[in-house]
Amino acid sequence: MTPADAGATCRLAATLHTPTGRVFCKGLPVNDRLAWTLRNEIRVNPHLPGIAPALLWHVEQGGWLLAGFEHIPGWHADLRPGSPDLPHLAATLTALATAPAPAFLVRPFTARWAGLIDPEHVAGETLAHTDMSRRNWLISGHGARLVDWATPAVGPPWLDTAMTVVRLVRYGHSPSDAETWAQQIPAWATAADEALTSFTDALTRMWQRQQNQAPAAHRAALIDAARTWHLHRTRRPALTAG
Repeated sequence: MTPADAGATCRLAATLHTPTGRVFCKGLPVNDRLAWTLRNEIRVNPHLPGIAPALLWHVEQGGWLLAGFEHIPGWHADLRPGSPDLPHLAATLTALATAPAPAFLVRPFTARWAGLIDPEHVAGETLAHTDMSRRNWLISGHGARLVDWATPAVGPPWLDTAMTVVRLVRYGHSPSDAETWAQQIPAWATAADEALTSFTDALTRMWQRQQNQAPAAHRAALIDAARTWHLHRTRRPALTAG
């Protein structure tokens, strides 16, 4: 067993060297307050072929919940301008935008952002990851996979692309360049302009609220990126017909 850096929600993360090959294992005590996040991953994984590393097995024993995933050697995404990883992200986001929500209950994004945004702007039936941190992207010779499906939601097909755009701004892209990059993803290209602008406003306010409640150094850069993106959209000349 080779230990790995544990993520924000798991207590155990390691590569298991088994007779049939390597397996990435993550786990939590069943009574841990975050055990529900791993249960989310176990439930949604079968609906994400080619998008997330495949779930191979899961077991609940000895007070622990463990899940074994396909082991994919790779690296976390480089989101800076000019990165060779960006085309892989676009391909995965395009595929993800067509993933319908599973039949079992996944929390609607409208509920998660209740009171922050007009529900019509983020309503939809597409399964979304919602946390597009560069550490949740795994890049390999086979493209880009999304890991750590701890907080999935059902929303519009452009949702995860929007969550990626703000990360691109955070890593040095101008809002205009980040949106131009996103145009190659059909779900984004056809999204309502009003919904996207409303999204940037709600995202900025949500992250600021979280920072006020529990300050975190990493969040300051994200708030700045969200604010910069929102100002870009609200300062643009209004589109006119004709």
